[in-house]
Amino acid sequence: MDYKKMDGVTIMSVYYSPETRMLQELNKSLTDRLNPGSGHKWLFAENSKEKTKINPVQFSDANAKVLPGVAGWREDVVSFFRGSFNHAGGLQILLKNVDTRFVICTEPDFFIIRPNWISELVDTMEAKKLSFFGAPYDPRRYNMYRYFPHVAFMAMDLSRMDKSTLDFNPNYIRADFLHRVAKKIIGRRANINTRRDTGSKIFEQYHKTRASECIQPVFTGKMSSLDKILPDSFSFIPHKKDYFVTEGFLKYGLPDFRNLYKWEEYFYRGRPYAFHMQGSKEKKDMARESAIVKEFIEKIVSNLRK
Repeated sequence: MDYKKMDGVTIMSVYYSPETRMLQELNKSLTDRLNPGSGHKWLFAENSKEKTKINPVQFSDANAKVLPGVAGWREDVVSFFRGSFNHAGGLQILLKNVDTRFVICTEPDFFIIRPNWISELVDTMEAKKLSFFGAPYDPRRYNMYRYFPHVAFMAMDLSRMDKSTLDFNPNYIRADFLHRVAKKIIGRRANINTRRDTGSKIFEQYHKTRASECIQPVFTGKMSSLDKILPDSFSFIPHKKDYFVTEGFLKYGLPDFRNLYKWEEYFYRGRPYAFHMQGSKEKKDMARESAIVKEFIEKIVSNLRK
């Protein structure tokens, strides 16, 4: 398939439970209302933690299709990676069904709040000849890779890469002897940029050879004197200029998601862009948090009508 001669945008996402399906419905509704006339399509995979037959419930909209995803978690990897492989498997199923030039990976709990963000994204990627655009990991997650989008929000221009090379599986490698020694010597700094979760193989294959751009996470951590003199690879805080911003949604009259719920906030071009319901290590109250999101979405949509 020659993606250079094609247009269009497909948004693909994986959910695995009634709770994540509910978030997916909220996310789709917001995206569709913020992007009227964009002509985008949706592809969803319904995954399951259990090895059971999946009979997905379709969305009523003509622009969406739900495919059976991956049933069951792998038993041959450590427990904290099983969900990652399950997620990656769903994305691989969806990718095979993409027939547009642009594809956007997103997660049910990653909400983009910018009006007409799809057309802005496509225009930006075309103007800057970007292969990738999206959200980097929050700097608080210092063990993840930096300066490249991750699958919570990752847009790709398939005319600039071979789709068959895109592998969403984690690059799962057991900690080797040298890493264990380094951890004894320098402690937690040995873990910086070492965890390889869903999408990490794409990062490793393309981050040095393809142009990419990231939106900016909100981060208020203070760089220590030691972080300032150490190379980026040993610093808890990224060194790259303008990689993050220090003032969040509250300054713009929006809910203070970052401090109230430990969610991640993102900016682009000086304005609020998205939030990710991540960050808290505590067990989530999905019903309560979903109600908060739904109320916020209604405020966004009502402002569009003014």
